[in-house]
Amino acid sequence: MTPKVYHLQMIQGVINRLSSNSFLIKGWSITVVAAMIALLARGAEKCYILFSVLPVVMFWFLDSVYLHIERSYTALFNEVRLLEENKIDFSMDVKKFGKSKNWFKAFFSTTLLIYYLALILTVFVIYIWL
Repeated sequence: MTPKVYHLQMIQGVINRLSSNSFLIKGWSITVVAAMIALLARGAEKCYILFSVLPVVMFWFLDSVYLHIERSYTALFNEVRLLEENKIDFSMDVKKFGKSKNWFKAFFSTTLLIYYLALILTVFVIYIWL
């Protein structure tokens, strides 16, 4: 295996772990909302479901941080992919990529925006419906 391929595999491993963590965060956000709905079904106060909005926003923030870091590693992957074999240094430093792709853009990315706003909207619809 060439050094370039090995370096690309190292970077891809980080990207895969970040993607996995993002998937788990989405699962936990749904779990929190489902738990609050279950509390409502057992006769809890209607306003308690609104408390699930805060953890959902916190999960949204955390998910956007993971997405921002994942985008930085994807940019590093693309840079290493284009390097010549003799210039591979096995650097995993993504600081220079993090500046160009800021966290704010990740927070309002289309995929996260649709997912978390739909979840928050679901909470408010259930609150109004009950």
